[in-house]
Amino acid sequence: MIGIKIDGKHTSDFGLIMTACEIASPEPITHMISIPGRPTELDLTESIYGQVTYKPRTLKFTFGHPQDTTATFQGLLAHLNNLYHGRRVKVIIDSDLGWYWVGRMSVMGSKDKKGIANFVLTLAAEPYNHAVWSTLDDWRWDSFSFRTGVIRNYKNLSIPESKVITVIGSPVPVTPKIKVSKAMTLVVAGKSFSLAANVWRQLTGVKVGREPTLFAFTDTGIVSIEFREESL
Repeated sequence: MIGIKIDGKHTSDFGLIMTACEIASPEPITHMISIPGRPTELDLTESIYGQVTYKPRTLKFTFGHPQDTTATFQGLLAHLNNLYHGRRVKVIIDSDLGWYWVGRMSVMGSKDKKGIANFVLTLAAEPYNHAVWSTLDDWRWDSFSFRTGVIRNYKNLSIPESKVITVIGSPVPVTPKIKVSKAMTLVVAGKSFSLAANVWRQLTGVKVGREPTLFAFTDTGIVSIEFREESL
């Protein structure tokens, strides 16, 4: 049954049947400055973080559930409220199993004269959704999108003789972590990092996005590069 998972529990477990799913696009956070004598405003939207940032977005899930009595409807509504209302939760939509949303959920219920109960679960979500699997996880074909997906597996890679690895990052640029099997230096995005053996190091100031990023090492060995994709 099509629905959603909320913190690992599926809405079908409550007998809910999803009738609508609405995902609003997030509003971009813009920074415009008016300068006397300039005919147009100066757009500084990307100047602070190097990319567009966004406000939270709203996801709205509508469900039907036939109930025989008002008491059973009220009981289910109370149960959903106790579990989720006002709480920060993780949501996976059945039609997009490779990604999850994080946000604060609200619950609303109503019942018409025919005895049909309707429940609306609204998520005030972070602007980006997150990949279920990181670049270190074993690949899952059941959640892979053959239309838009990119296979990213950067666990225990052998650094080639060229000492360069090409990394395809996230639709929304993210900061990776790295671990090498022996001490060496890494140069990436014009920055140099001294890496200790077998210690995870966050590459502060480096973002990997949709365009290939070259990781250049001073030695061969084994490397793992970890990040979790984010997307609008």
